[in-house]
Amino acid sequence: MSWLRLEATAFHDRAIRRTGSAGRRAFIAALMLTKERDWRRDERSGWLPETEFDAEEVALHWGEEDTPETVAAYTKAIAELSAPGGPLERVDGGFWVVGWSRYQPDPTALARKRKERSSTTRGDVTDGHAAKRDKATASLIDKADTNGNPSR
Repeated sequence: MSWLRLEATAFHDRAIRRTGSAGRRAFIAALMLTKERDWRRDERSGWLPETEFDAEEVALHWGEEDTPETVAAYTKAIAELSAPGGPLERVDGGFWVVGWSRYQPDPTALARKRKERSSTTRGDVTDGHAAKRDKATASLIDKADTNGNPSR
């Protein structure tokens, strides 16, 4: 299962507000479909192909019948959401969700970062701290007596 982060202030965005309730539903559907696609393909892109996002898909996503009125409302909402300055950027073949990586962080990033740190240093000490620690340890060893006790 993949979780979707939705910022509490997302609907304060004018580009989303001006689209009305159909636009809000279309925007949430776009986020959910993008997140599901990224999770399924193990990607972190924020890309949504137009073959996977249209008015009929939004209606289906919300359990609505794709009547001509519903399709027209969602078609208009998608056009407004992908207008310049909107939360979706329309390009040939689909949509980019603007700010995707900021709002949907890579869930594997922390694990990768921990693995990288543990392979390059001892424990959870970062490179900068390890160098300072090693220099300080070397200084203490130089000042130690023959029994390994620090000098006073």
